[in-house]
Amino acid sequence: MLTEQEQADLKRADATPTGEDDAKANPMPLMALAQLYARDVPGLSCPERMDLLQVLWCPHDHDEHDLYLPAVHLRWRRASDVTDVLADQPEPAAVEYDDYVPEPCLLHPEVVTEYQDVELLPQDLRKRIEDWEQATGHDYQSELSLTDGWKVGGFASWSLSGPQPMVCECGRDMKPLLTIDSGEWESPYGGSWRPVEEPDHPTGEFESLAKPNMPTKIVISRGYALYVFACLDAFDHPLRFTMQ
Repeated sequence: MLTEQEQADLKRADATPTGEDDAKANPMPLMALAQLYARDVPGLSCPERMDLLQVLWCPHDHDEHDLYLPAVHLRWRRASDVTDVLADQPEPAAVEYDDYVPEPCLLHPEVVTEYQDVELLPQDLRKRIEDWEQATGHDYQSELSLTDGWKVGGFASWSLSGPQPMVCECGRDMKPLLTIDSGEWESPYGGSWRPVEEPDHPTGEFESLAKPNMPTKIVISRGYALYVFACLDAFDHPLRFTMQ
């Protein structure tokens, strides 16, 4: 038997739209997720005359290509035009999950060399890698090919779905522009991507998920990564996404 207060709470919850319905009924500010300057991030692909990428998202689940995740929005700008910086970022009145609210932090970009997901390599090369793994005890996929953590460019992992074509509406192949990850480096798997400045063992709490440290506090689903694909020939074309 519900109390009067509990009944009132249920009625209010049923009457309050959430997610996409809420966005339509009560427009809310997007949350700032990342700000990337081309001068700081070598290899950042930008539209002509643009040198600043601002990444925003709505902290409610949206259906993006059958992925129920925050809706990502990219804003390309000229750094010279950004003169008035907001001291306090606007925030929506409610969010779907606390894991969708980023913790403010500074970026320390580092250039690394990546290699394709093993499933996309020619069969003869895959066989050579398997022989090398057996001989050395190393793991190509987790230790050497794809970096962990937030990144610009590089390659996408296809660990959940297997490789899938990412094709723009114009027919061109799309490239990974940004990876939004639930952690940085994975010490349980050897920590080969651990920056030398980081301690050997993570200090943050990350007991329930696979990735040990997450300075942004963002968690994608149960600890996965969200890959943002863009058409680098036409930046105004719709983005595509995959979660792996």
